[in-house]
Amino acid sequence: MSSSTSLRVCFLTGRDEIADWMVASLRRIVKDANVEIPLVVHASEPDENTLGDSGIGSHLKEHCSTGVQYVKNIVRRDPQTHTPLSNIEWLGSAKYLPCKAEPSEPFGVTIPSDVVEAVAETCDAVVHFQVGILQGEILTQPTHGVLSFHHGDIRQYRGTPAGIWEFLHDEPVGGVTLQRLTPKLDAGYIVAFASVNLSDAHSWAEVRRRLFYASPNVLSNGLQNIQDPSFEPVLVPDEELGTLYYLSDLTPRIQAAYFLKEVKGLFHT
Repeated sequence: MSSSTSLRVCFLTGRDEIADWMVASLRRIVKDANVEIPLVVHASEPDENTLGDSGIGSHLKEHCSTGVQYVKNIVRRDPQTHTPLSNIEWLGSAKYLPCKAEPSEPFGVTIPSDVVEAVAETCDAVVHFQVGILQGEILTQPTHGVLSFHHGDIRQYRGTPAGIWEFLHDEPVGGVTLQRLTPKLDAGYIVAFASVNLSDAHSWAEVRRRLFYASPNVLSNGLQNIQDPSFEPVLVPDEELGTLYYLSDLTPRIQAAYFLKEVKGLFHT
């Protein structure tokens, strides 16, 4: 691809409403990263279980962390705001392609093969937003694969929820990783990364706000990187990957520790 040719990006989402940090990220790449978005694929959830009965599936299904979610909403509002996909007017020129994601074994979802073919014919790369754990041909058919945010440094923290483990462990620095997805969870090729100062972030909401705020620059840098023929994304060796956390790790003891940290944080505002 020559420097004068725009990188063609497909926006793949599973949501009717898009987090505004993601909208800002898409707007930034069109403005600054020599990118066009000719295709939006809206992959709705399948009717049946998409996570399977594997270890990952069972961990993600168990313990939905209602206690943490409740406390988070009471003590500090979630920093994310959202815009309906249909209201993002500047994406109106893109072709809109709805489909239904299909369950994959042992976990995750796949995109229908005809949609994957359309994506590969139309676009050079895919930017992913909340379609579940992707598997199958969509990961390999586009030239530059599927790029996805992980709001953490995969060399330290993998899994979910974003930012909470850094908050609980008093990490002074967090990170935002843009990875080219592989079938392994949060173990993709690092395309771009930014460190984020968390030293004076006294709530989980503030940690997340800072991670989200850094996202547009990370995506822009990542898409500029993959347009550089000399750029090589980094695959982190398994032994250097961070701990993989699940929702089931948010035990009652961890929830209590979280609540106390949030209360303590109120005295810093």
